[in-house]
Amino acid sequence: MSSRPPTGAAIPRRSCLNGRARRRAGALIVALVTLLVIMGMMAAVLKSLTMQHRQSRQALAELQSLWLADSAAARAAAQLRRDGTYSGEVWRVDLNSSDESKIGVAEIQVERTSPGAEEVRVTLRARYPDDATRRVISRRSFQLNIPKTNQAAAN
Repeated sequence: MSSRPPTGAAIPRRSCLNGRARRRAGALIVALVTLLVIMGMMAAVLKSLTMQHRQSRQALAELQSLWLADSAAARAAAQLRRDGTYSGEVWRVDLNSSDESKIGVAEIQVERTSPGAEEVRVTLRARYPDDATRRVISRRSFQLNIPKTNQAAAN
C-alpha cells in the first residue's frame, strides 16, 4: 500500500512559522509601521521649520527694504537742504562688507514742478537685497519744500 492520500483529498500543510516566529514577525511589522509614522511626522516638522525660516528671512528683507527707503528719504531731504539743484542719485548701501548679498540699492529721483519752484517731488525705490530673484522693493514718494535761500545759494 502506498502512503499517498487519495486523489481529491486535501493535503494538510504545515505552517512554515511556528508560534515564536509569528510573534517576532508581528513585532517587526509593528516596529516598521511605528518607524514609518515617526518618519512622516519628522518630515512634516522639517517642512514646517523650512517654511518658517523662509518666512522670517522674507520678513527681514521687507523690514530692511523699508528702513532703506526711510534712510533714502532722509538722505534726499538733507541733500536738497544743502544743494537746491540736487536731482537724485543711485545710493548703494553695503550693510555687511563680507557678504555681497547684504547690499541694498536706493534710487532717488527729484522732480521739479517748474523751474525755480520751491516745491519738489521726491520719488524713491529701495531694493534689498540687490538680487534678481530674492529682493523686496519699497517705494516712497513725497513733496518737499525747498527754502529759496538754498536755491539762490546754489545758483
